[in-house]
Amino acid sequence: MINKMKTLLPEPSQTPLPLSAAADAAAAATSLGTHELNAQIPLPTVGSYQEHRHREYFAQRRRLHQTLQKCGTRPKTLDRFAACGSNATVLQHKYHPERVKIGCFKCRHRLCHACQRETAGIIRGNLEALCRSAHHKLSLLTLTLKHTGHRLSASLKRLLTAFRDLRRLIPWKHAVTAGAWVLEIKIGQDNLWHPHIHVLMHNTYLEQGWLSQAWKAVTGDSTNAHIKRITPGKGCQYITKYVSKPIDDTVWSSEDALQEFINATHRQRKCATFGKWRGCKLATPSEDPEVWDTSDSNCPKNWQVLCTVNDLILDLYRNDPMAQQIFHLLFLSKKGPAP
Repeated sequence: MINKMKTLLPEPSQTPLPLSAAADAAAAATSLGTHELNAQIPLPTVGSYQEHRHREYFAQRRRLHQTLQKCGTRPKTLDRFAACGSNATVLQHKYHPERVKIGCFKCRHRLCHACQRETAGIIRGNLEALCRSAHHKLSLLTLTLKHTGHRLSASLKRLLTAFRDLRRLIPWKHAVTAGAWVLEIKIGQDNLWHPHIHVLMHNTYLEQGWLSQAWKAVTGDSTNAHIKRITPGKGCQYITKYVSKPIDDTVWSSEDALQEFINATHRQRKCATFGKWRGCKLATPSEDPEVWDTSDSNCPKNWQVLCTVNDLILDLYRNDPMAQQIFHLLFLSKKGPAP
């Protein structure tokens, strides 16, 4: 299975890692994007790697797949969603054989928790790059609508329209240079929809009292606008956590609520930028792999398939020294030095 690649690997470690958690640690080393392994979509069979990739939401994922089908989602999209995590392989760098990583097919669905966790990491990296020039002039703003009995789609339209109107006010334009917002949707204790916006922005002083009155002016009834200064690290971490969890726990309360959420958020932006940050694609890696030069060490063309993850796990339990060494390299790349 991996014998033909032995000559490319460095000498096996004298102290191989224990195998008790081999499958989990190897599966945790995912690092490839969808452009690298999406050439062919496999049948939606569930293997050990898929179970690991979606282990936190495995039961909810089955229910979500059924609900997406009820909502009229295209069969092709459903197949991609079901196949997320398949085709898991170990890749090795052609010119740096000590560098190995695991890749798999990724559906990139907006409601896939595993894919959105990775997207949140990309968004956070891009936000941190944008915030470097802001120094300590960053604020976190939360805008909330007064609860009504309206449908979620109507509430979202009203919320985003009010936010757009707020940004058009003269005091806002004078104080706010740039920013990024993330949408959060949950169900309140009164069982009514509770959508709100979290905004990370570069700004001078904005009075809390003015913000509350301005928010009431653009919404007609809501004064829930809260602002506070925040550091770049905490600000980026705070708003991206809502991207990494695409469906709030409260939305799973009923099938009707889940269907309404899916229909209302279809093609709806969940994050965006404005001001001087406008035009930055938050969910796009800072370096586009499609334009990488082959001389770049990280270019996808410089990676080749070493073996499948299933073959690696089988060889680990057979005490194969090369499998031990591959696992050791995967472990070091993600977990740090072995104990």
